[in-house]
Amino acid sequence: MLDNHLEALYKELGIPGTLEQGEDKSYVIQIEAQAQMTVLELFPGMLYSAALGPLPEEEKEEHYMRLMQGNLLSQATGRSRLGIQGKEIVLSLYVPDDVSYRDFKEDVEEFANYVDYWHEELKRKVA
Repeated sequence: MLDNHLEALYKELGIPGTLEQGEDKSYVIQIEAQAQMTVLELFPGMLYSAALGPLPEEEKEEHYMRLMQGNLLSQATGRSRLGIQGKEIVLSLYVPDDVSYRDFKEDVEEFANYVDYWHEELKRKVA
């Protein structure tokens, strides 16, 4: 199902190229976002993820608090969640059910918007 949704999305947006699965069976979503987005089909559901950038070394506590506020209060995260994987800040979204193409497209768009927001937010904090 996921590969069919991605093919339809690429066709609708006029994105050239073919789908390629990574070693972990995830697909890179080839749309314009400021961080590479991947999606993995689960049974049931899907998991979207994007590495937003490194956790800043300075003022770590402030950054941890900002990430926790985002998760706890859903501030600029929607249904997505912020986390830390190694030294990278990661945004992820779990969609628990099989979704229609329309819902898939809306989820990709919404997730890309949050990826861009947090990517810019982290760049601004580092600068």
